Amino acid sequence: MISWKIAYANKIVTAEEALSHIKKGQTIFVGSGAGEPRLLTDALANQATRFWDIELIHLTSAGASRLTDPNLGNNFRYNTFYIGRGLRDAVAAGTADYTPMNISELPGAMASGIVEIDIALIQVSVPDAFGLCSLGVSVDATKAAVENASLVVAQVNENMPVTIGDSMIPVENIDYLVEGKAQLIELPPFELDPISLTIGRHISSLIDDGMCLHFDRGPISAATMRYLDTKRDLGIHTDILTDDILRLLKSRSVSNRKKKINKGKTVATMVLGSRELYETVNANPFIEILPIDQVSDPFIIAQNDNMVVVQTIQEIEVTGLARAERRGVSDIRGLPASMDFINGASRSKGGFTILAMPSTTRDGQQSRIVAMSLGGGVAFVRSSVHFVVTEYGFVNLYGRSLRERAIALISIAHPKFRQQLLEEAKRLNYVDKDLMIPSEKGCIYPHHYEFYHTFKDDLRVFFRPAKPTDAKEMQRMFYRLSPNSVRMRYHGTIKTLSRSDAQRLAHVDYSQDMAIVGLVGPRYNQTIIAEARYMYNPSNNMGEFDIVIDEKYQGRGIGTFLANHLNKIAFSRNLNGVYAEVIAQNGATIALLNKAWPTAQIFFDGGSCAFIVRFPDEDVRKSKDSIVIYSGRFSDYSYGEEHPFHPDRARVALQLMKQQGYLDEPWIRVEEPRMVGKERLIESHNPKYIEALEEANSGEWKERFLEFHLGNEDCPVFPGLFDYVLLYTSATITAVDLITNDNANVVFNLLGGFHHASRSFAAGFCYVNDVLVAIDIFLSRGFRVAYVDIDAHHGNGVQDAYYGDDRVLVISLHQTGKNLYPWSGFETEIGEGIGRGFTVNIPLPDETDDEAFEMVFDRIVPSALEKFSPSVVIAVVGADMHKSDPMANLNLTNNGMVYAIKKIRDCSRHLLLLAAGGYDLQATTRAWARMWAAANRIDALPDYLLVIGGRFREEAGRQHGDIADMNYQVSGKKKEEIIHELNRIAEFHELKTLPRIGSSSINPDVLKHGVQ
Repeated sequence: MISWKIAYANKIVTAEEALSHIKKGQTIFVGSGAGEPRLLTDALANQATRFWDIELIHLTSAGASRLTDPNLGNNFRYNTFYIGRGLRDAVAAGTADYTPMNISELPGAMASGIVEIDIALIQVSVPDAFGLCSLGVSVDATKAAVENASLVVAQVNENMPVTIGDSMIPVENIDYLVEGKAQLIELPPFELDPISLTIGRHISSLIDDGMCLHFDRGPISAATMRYLDTKRDLGIHTDILTDDILRLLKSRSVSNRKKKINKGKTVATMVLGSRELYETVNANPFIEILPIDQVSDPFIIAQNDNMVVVQTIQEIEVTGLARAERRGVSDIRGLPASMDFINGASRSKGGFTILAMPSTTRDGQQSRIVAMSLGGGVAFVRSSVHFVVTEYGFVNLYGRSLRERAIALISIAHPKFRQQLLEEAKRLNYVDKDLMIPSEKGCIYPHHYEFYHTFKDDLRVFFRPAKPTDAKEMQRMFYRLSPNSVRMRYHGTIKTLSRSDAQRLAHVDYSQDMAIVGLVGPRYNQTIIAEARYMYNPSNNMGEFDIVIDEKYQGRGIGTFLANHLNKIAFSRNLNGVYAEVIAQNGATIALLNKAWPTAQIFFDGGSCAFIVRFPDEDVRKSKDSIVIYSGRFSDYSYGEEHPFHPDRARVALQLMKQQGYLDEPWIRVEEPRMVGKERLIESHNPKYIEALEEANSGEWKERFLEFHLGNEDCPVFPGLFDYVLLYTSATITAVDLITNDNANVVFNLLGGFHHASRSFAAGFCYVNDVLVAIDIFLSRGFRVAYVDIDAHHGNGVQDAYYGDDRVLVISLHQTGKNLYPWSGFETEIGEGIGRGFTVNIPLPDETDDEAFEMVFDRIVPSALEKFSPSVVIAVVGADMHKSDPMANLNLTNNGMVYAIKKIRDCSRHLLLLAAGGYDLQATTRAWARMWAAANRIDALPDYLLVIGGRFREEAGRQHGDIADMNYQVSGKKKEEIIHELNRIAEFHELKTLPRIGSSSINPDVLKHGVQ
């Protein structure tokens, strides 16, 4: 121990002294990424005139280097094996070199002298008790450089973490030590745009529990990880450990226990991101940082089963030739180990590669899917391409012919380029000359119709809309049918299904027709076992139904299930109904339809039998779309660990809604927020306040923020604050647009309802008041707005904004302001001026239970809504009314909250739900899931949408499983006092406010928006 300490002391020199040993014409390896010894490279730049023809070998640069200055071209020239952001411009300008190489081979090339290293400039940790220093965040090729360099100079940095794995080098192996404490290079997270998030959501659907993952460092990979938190037992074996992977580790989706090598360990070769990330890897026994020839060796990678590689590309030909860059060196995004990992995944049992990209260039003017590429640089050979993903979906190219690949890739191109791509593919003889595709509107794939269902004998079937890539599988299923099944299904008219006929069946015009297929098997090799479709008949606005089930899978209820599901899709699309004509001898199909459509009219005519299901006229006219607004970015922000408000509630709520099947109905889907600019916030808020919020985005508090109530315990200043408020407000504006422009029925923003904020300052955990923004937009578009707030805390910000406005009915049920923030919302606050009577406050006494809440709700709210006749109801659905919530003192269960939503839905033409308060995570997310189900009448679907004795009827009767609360009632004197007080409040409103509601200056009969 003493000997290494003496050696250490003898090796300490200044940076200038250490660099004085460098000779002209030598090759210097510079530590990678955040492991770059900036103290040494800065000193090198300062002494530039002393050196001549120095080659700098660099694996990757995390930041700009002074050594790339063109004026130093005769002194230094970089040669990099991965073009990171620090060297991209230099390589493009020709002042730095790029050497393509499979990165796993670099250590071997150094050892053999193919890549000569004279000097290694590295950064290490302070030595441990045994005289070992850690390479910390940059092991990669750095360890090989140390082992093969003639001279090793190390910056010793107290901030360099000690990483587990194979990162240690003895002090004896270092020639000179330069002590220099400095912060490691940090890289900010990627900005995640809606397209990247949509692509990430598609990719996440391809990733199953237990898979082992490699991600490149890009926004699509970062977005994908936002949607993997519901997975289990994932493994990580990747080159660069990032903050996004750290986020995934924190979600507990990663256990690494399914890995065959490095079991239980997250493996990487480099760490690059934030200070929090660097602190996390320090002495972490569950994270191993290994040399790159161990991490990126395809044969090592392949030892893990189900290895999945997510890689961003820039362009792909319709034949499947993919490129990492489109034009030249300046566009290279860098591939430090991509080919190694792709080769490894192809050898892995169950492994595959996912190549992802937006469908167009950023300006939307060019398709990234092309008939023939003009790009250069790194390309992925056609045989190694598996899944390709854009925002329009994914296709599997593995084992596909050139014709099939062209059809597949055209189906996920931007719709405005598909016809052009088809014509080019025909010209190149990739596809048949007679191939036709639906119109631009009709070829947009409806992802929200995808789902799994389990049938008898644990048969798990994946259902989705038919895709153009299904032609061959449809053909195969046809030829598996017996002659009798073919005669019954096709009325005896066909004996063969040609390739072109199958292709026509697979190209569905989604704007009017629908075909759903059922598949079994792994995602990369699925077999179609069922198909049901309806063809739209414009003469009666109905769908003509047909179905075929592989005989091997008949008798398990698949046909009944599909018939009912197509029925629901037709209902959701405002058709008048569905009908089917069946050969009279086809007893199996007749029995199937009798069970699936119990309310159908049945007619016999000669040798055929007709089933007709007609939907009630009032239901046909209603808008159907129900949409949850959610982004993987909702969990990106934190008020602080000790703060009671956690935006991550939204993620947990969505997860629960999925688990309960509350997103399975065909009229329900999840959408990303469409981002707006700060100008939209300024339209509803004080410009100076919005500017202060934007300035607070850095997370640094300033004294002038006190003017806007920013930086206190309720409304702290934190990094990304303005990004956060812009995100949740954009989500609410997206919801408004879906209602006003797309006639959506119910929309729920799971991160909304910030009802305390003023137009000029923050309050009560709320910064920008998205409710005000929503109401202002609705009013500007001619909507008549009712606002119903059932949060425990009074929505004072909304009340104050519309206190003198008769265009908005403001109803608030909340715990009394006598002893709860914001100490307002008494029944006597009823508005002023022309708005007098249009503010209705129902302050609930402490300990109010469901029974008392429902009583006063029934006496006031339905009558008020009926009198006001709103075009839209905005409901803030705070779950802090729950009896377990730590921030209030009420005794409601989620049964009372659901009761209120059922009443509100029956009084609304359109319903916008905003999440608001709730500080008991389990109670809050259960309440929101049940309120969403109630808003969509999942508990009360009409008989013509239910299977008698089947799945749908069964689910409707199971009372929401274990997420419904036990009933709870207050009793005795306390209950009497509560009832007496609420009766008094109800009588007050029946006298003072209800007679005035409806006397607004606006005549609801002249409103065109939102009227059915």
